[in-house]
Amino acid sequence: MRTLCPQAYLFLCSNLTMKECFDKKLFGITEAHWNDVKQIKPDDILFLFNVNSRALIGPFKATSEGKWKIDQEAWRNASREFPAQVKVSWEKLHIIKKADEKFPFLTDRSICKLTEEQTNQLLNALEKAEEFDITVLPEPQRDIRWESEKMFADLLDRNEIAYIRFSQFPGDFSKILKEMKAKRPDFLVFGEKPIFIEVKPNPLRQGRKDFFILVDEVEKLKQLELATKVTTLIAFPIDVHGLEWRALSPAWIWAKGERKQSDYGEILTIPVKEIENKKLPFL
Repeated sequence: MRTLCPQAYLFLCSNLTMKECFDKKLFGITEAHWNDVKQIKPDDILFLFNVNSRALIGPFKATSEGKWKIDQEAWRNASREFPAQVKVSWEKLHIIKKADEKFPFLTDRSICKLTEEQTNQLLNALEKAEEFDITVLPEPQRDIRWESEKMFADLLDRNEIAYIRFSQFPGDFSKILKEMKAKRPDFLVFGEKPIFIEVKPNPLRQGRKDFFILVDEVEKLKQLELATKVTTLIAFPIDVHGLEWRALSPAWIWAKGERKQSDYGEILTIPVKEIENKKLPFL
């Protein structure tokens, strides 16, 4: 039986997806939270947290039940899918900037359904916060993954290192990747022998102290290395200017990483401080 008190749920957005959430009056989250989202009923309370700006906006109300892919075309420019969806409405919205400093649980990616205490904390804080003007929503911005890829290209150019982009990959490479349904690679660098590079965002910019990667992705990169005999590395910057990079092999991550569950699925995590000496081998 439905309780008289509405439930409350936390949804995430980024600078890339935020405007579409408002334009379509639609929130979405990853498949990992489907069990929570399918419990949503009309009039339940919703909050939106921007993981890039770290701003919390709300409160919103659900105008539909939580459903699977209400809009199959939503957020197509994002790096992953958000199929657990709900339609939303709002009256007067408020915004809390750097909200995760006061409410650290906002950065817990395992949370979607909120406790009564968390809900009251957010509602009370939003009531006292400044109003949010939806008429000045920023245009979608590319996410930090794209920025990291550009930084990597600039790094190679500055050091006059030859490389080719994905569109120039040999046909057999593309065939292997398609068969494995792997994520498209970022660069193939040529030194004494080819090196396959998968570029990841700066974990410190995301407010993390550890590097993480999906277990499934590490397994696919291991398969790629085995199938092609090409050295495979996962690279990411650890400074805002893209000058300091670290590079890890899939096998090393597989052996050293700590397995955890997240809303992305099963991941391997490694503290950034433990990989200070794992620099790009060709610089």
